Amino acid sequence: MPLSTPGDYDELVGKDLGPYSPIGGWKLKGHRFLTRDLVLFNAGDRAAAHMLHFQGQDESAAAEGKMQSDSVVAVERGEGELAFQVGGDIRLYAVLDGKRVISRPGHLLRRCRSGRFLAWTHDKTSFPLIDVASGAVVGAAPLEPLLVIGADSGCTALYTQRLDGTLVVSPIAPNATAAGGEARAIAVADGYVFDARPSPARGSFGPGLWLALSSGAIARIDEQSASVRVVGYASPRAFAVADGPHPGDVAYVDATGVIVQSASGKVDRVLDASAELPWDDLSVSPDGTSMLLASADRIAALDLGRREITGSLPIEGKGRFSPWDKDGSVIAWSFDRVGGAEGLVIPRGVPLARQIAAAVSNLAVDKGKLVIRR
Repeated sequence: MPLSTPGDYDELVGKDLGPYSPIGGWKLKGHRFLTRDLVLFNAGDRAAAHMLHFQGQDESAAAEGKMQSDSVVAVERGEGELAFQVGGDIRLYAVLDGKRVISRPGHLLRRCRSGRFLAWTHDKTSFPLIDVASGAVVGAAPLEPLLVIGADSGCTALYTQRLDGTLVVSPIAPNATAAGGEARAIAVADGYVFDARPSPARGSFGPGLWLALSSGAIARIDEQSASVRVVGYASPRAFAVADGPHPGDVAYVDATGVIVQSASGKVDRVLDASAELPWDDLSVSPDGTSMLLASADRIAALDLGRREITGSLPIEGKGRFSPWDKDGSVIAWSFDRVGGAEGLVIPRGVPLARQIAAAVSNLAVDKGKLVIRR
């Protein structure tokens, strides 16, 4: 059947077809459409959707009702599971099909080096630390007024902040105090920590935790020495903070724009602030040449060499990034809007890009030539 009006291909309406117009093409069997350029679209088969979009499948109506009043707080990817904290609950989902594996009350801390997910909860006498999958208590913090900041990569130490600003490290182990593992102060901060991001080991720099404080200070906890180093100050405070392009670098967003500060202390503004909505999060590519920026209404790519936005997508409400794979891909999710376990995967590694290409096209590049996969 020839295609002469939009009504002839209504199944494709709203889909991104690139520069290929169905007008003048043909409708084939099985919800397929062939353009004049011989590009074939299959309206009934979302071949790569499961690789680019995650949607948690919650079975109970009660869970669905709860999603309408809660928002996502944290997201962590494991080998085959994805952990979402929605409101005061932590939910584990299978990455492959989105089915919910387990749900329990708690506050997600991080994925440990061992692969397990660590969380904290509270009872009448303490703040128990639990393994999310099993619910087993692996440690506890004393019940006192404090802010829980995060944990080290091995999930052997918990970082908290007292109301007088003191940063404290405590061992994570059952009966840690009885075994001689006392909590100890490691610094006195000039503000309260409101954001903490894991910083993996790179080069000569060991693993740690980036901290953004209400005073504008940006600091890093070094896991190996359990020490705190203030690296600089944002103006008036950092809206987002993450590892920079090179080992020891930090990247952050403040009222003046997007800043990259080197390990030696050199401050470099790579993008000036604009009148548009501020950036809520950032993620530097593994090769250090580009950066993803997220705001309330779009996700943009920043070329760090040219210092300019090279492209952007109008995406509503996906203002946070979490690592998706070891190749630098991320999942963008909403942290300030009501909703459940859902996010968009942004591929930045070659393996995932090849998987997506193989799913949506029968063409491939072999030794610099375009060939048909058979």
